[in-house]
Amino acid sequence: SFGHSVFFGGTAYVCAVLPTKYQLPAPVVTLLGGFVGLAVATLFSLLSIRTKGIYFVMLTLTLGQVGYFLALALPSLTGGENGLSGVVRPDVTFLDWKLADLQAPGAFLAYCALALLVSFAFVERLSRSPLGSVLNAIRMNEKRSEALGYSLGGYRLVAFALSGFITGIAGSLYASFLRFVPLNVVDIETAEELVIMAIIGGLRTTMGPVIGATSARNS
Repeated sequence: SFGHSVFFGGTAYVCAVLPTKYQLPAPVVTLLGGFVGLAVATLFSLLSIRTKGIYFVMLTLTLGQVGYFLALALPSLTGGENGLSGVVRPDVTFLDWKLADLQAPGAFLAYCALALLVSFAFVERLSRSPLGSVLNAIRMNEKRSEALGYSLGGYRLVAFALSGFITGIAGSLYASFLRFVPLNVVDIETAEELVIMAIIGGLRTTMGPVIGATSARNS
């Protein structure tokens, strides 16, 4: 999919604007980013899950470019070519009681590490669930899975939406990390980087994308 840059960048914009206007705690902003990514991914999947191979690639690429030009055409919301500056990094609070100050780089990186561990545990548990078994069966042999009575379109939609949820979490953390959202978060280069991260680490293990992301950032 070359449309994940829209989930990533779109969520970064949303999670940059809301904490500035409303004093939301960091966990709420992170989860909100996940659900924004899930909603956008669901919309994308309704348009793209019926296609396969190069047609799927081209369609998600086109939808990704639509997202890019929307961000470029709405400078009042996204900052346009100049990006969105003045992003507020929220803290971990509960009932106006500050539990953790994320303004320090070390504290924020620890929070990102915790988000990574929770996301990793979620994906690992999902891969071992009945849903994960069906998704794996569809990946291995679509025709046989369909013959067994599984709805390929429905399961593809769920998989795409869940990937959007995780990408949205990453986008929300990215906005807080930079305290700035550049326009290139929704461009084709970001989409390519996300695909490369997954391919380098390996597509069939939970740890693969983590290794791929580390390798891509260090290269």
